[in-house]
Amino acid sequence: MVQLELLWQLQKHYLELNRLERKLKDLNKRDEIEEFKVKIHQYEYDLENKKTRLEVNNMKINRYNSKVNQLKYEFKEIENKLYSGKIKDIKQLTYMESESKKIKEEIEKLETEIILLMEEIDKLRNEIIEVEKTYDELKKNLEQIIIDNDSLMQKVELDIKKEKEIIDRISADIDEVSLKKFNKLLKNKGRAVVEVEGDKCTGCYMVVPLSILSKLKYSDSITYCDNCGRILYYKKQEE
Repeated sequence: MVQLELLWQLQKHYLELNRLERKLKDLNKRDEIEEFKVKIHQYEYDLENKKTRLEVNNMKINRYNSKVNQLKYEFKEIENKLYSGKIKDIKQLTYMESESKKIKEEIEKLETEIILLMEEIDKLRNEIIEVEKTYDELKKNLEQIIIDNDSLMQKVELDIKKEKEIIDRISADIDEVSLKKFNKLLKNKGRAVVEVEGDKCTGCYMVVPLSILSKLKYSDSITYCDNCGRILYYKKQEE
């Protein structure tokens, strides 16, 4: 294969290598993964908070129930004494009636608190079910993103490796002077070899003189654009 054709092939593989390297960079979803992790952490915190509140409310209900049972016992004792007919002292009867009323009010207050706590517990349980569902979905999504992303990145990394191997093989067949010039153009201009379309250089889009066009059509020698200095490649029509 002539040197110009090798240089053109080398340029195409460098373009493909650049495309793959950009793709690899885009595939690296570290920011997206970190956002998922933050969101999952927030759901973990919310879940623990709700479970703690649920546990505290259950403890309160147990405590209130014990208190209600104790108060009911005291209320019953007072009521038995009040209606036993054994207490004749008016002041004592008045005091006991007052105590009975206070205990009854406290029992009603505690029972109201228990009902409210039970309602909140039901609400928390439903919320926990929903949060756990979302939490599990987020974890599965994150795991899948990591698996898919790693798989794609491995494939692109393998393609990059192959392109570099091809570049090394082609470079080995190009003479040292031409390869040095190619690498300098690649570094300074991004592209070293550009195709001529019609009568224009696709590197700078300036018109290529007829003398150079003629040389490109009928010769395989390495020719440079007078304007941008890139190596010109003319795709010859197959006969």
